[in-house]
Amino acid sequence: MAALDHREPDRVPVDFGGYPGATSINVEAYRTFKAYLGLGVEKELRVANPVMFTAEVDQEILDLYDIDTWCGTPTIPIRDFAAPETFQDKWKVTWRRSEAYTYSMVDGPFWGERGTLEALRRFQWPKPSELENLKSWWERVEGLRKKTDRAILCRFPLGIVTLSQVLRGFEDWFMDLHLNARFLDALLDRCTELWIETAELLLDVVGDTMDIAVWGDDYGLQNGPMISPEMFRRYVTPRNRKMVETIKRRSGAKVLLHSCGSVYPYLDDFVEMGLDALNPIQVSARDMDPVRLKSRIGNRIALWGSIGMDELVKGSPEQVRELVKRRIGELGKDGGFVVAATHNILSDVPPRNLAAMLETARESR
Repeated sequence: MAALDHREPDRVPVDFGGYPGATSINVEAYRTFKAYLGLGVEKELRVANPVMFTAEVDQEILDLYDIDTWCGTPTIPIRDFAAPETFQDKWKVTWRRSEAYTYSMVDGPFWGERGTLEALRRFQWPKPSELENLKSWWERVEGLRKKTDRAILCRFPLGIVTLSQVLRGFEDWFMDLHLNARFLDALLDRCTELWIETAELLLDVVGDTMDIAVWGDDYGLQNGPMISPEMFRRYVTPRNRKMVETIKRRSGAKVLLHSCGSVYPYLDDFVEMGLDALNPIQVSARDMDPVRLKSRIGNRIALWGSIGMDELVKGSPEQVRELVKRRIGELGKDGGFVVAATHNILSDVPPRNLAAMLETARESR
């Protein structure tokens, strides 16, 4: 928490598994990692994010590497993870399973010609109370608080850009920016309303206990931002500011946003929204040099991530160690930095490289 307050802490904090949407590990990769560490799989694995098929990281591994975060999101035993080939969620979005057991959407309620204001009015929107199991949230977060001083991260609803793209379909969503603005405004307004209503329910349950509220909403591509900065300020910034204000009005939690890709042109907007931290600092994307980001916003928004997947997948353990040391040296001064991989660890990351990252972060403090 000192690092997020831009005070230099006693050690640079490390996150592994705190946010199951982006800072965790695939279930099969986790099984392999535990075997590599000689821990076995006697303890039943738990799924933290069914769509991303990420695992809950066990306390023994959090303890082994002195990890500073803990996932406050409720998880399910893997035996209860049915893994259907396709399923329809509460938003009436249809998802299809990949060979890696992650899911991609194949249809949504407003795809194609269904993207009309009348369709928005007719749609049976899910109730916020249907979207989250509040009893499970309370039991999970209260239980963790009693046994840990790690920072508890709570996953809040999916961001309004990604949610609206899922509901509308990506191609149509981008065309709506220019050709169907009334519909897109109405869709984003409804998504924002439901986000806030759902967040308020979560805050009633965990607002006094959690340390960090996090949600994902991708705004960047590999070679630049997803939409122009002008459109971002038109469609996204004011709505996200309301969402951040909801959390800060109802809790003392810090607010972390996950947004992949090249988001450099949006940095001032992130500050205006009131964000405390930005993940994942995807260094392989255009303009995302971490030193440049530290210089630009490092005293206002904490940088969370920056350990790139290219090195983790293709590098040697020694190269991974050197990368972690370099990042801590570049970004750790005066706080404002949390070590983490830039994406969920998948099966193509050699276990020895993941171990090298976590060991070096632990030893470099």
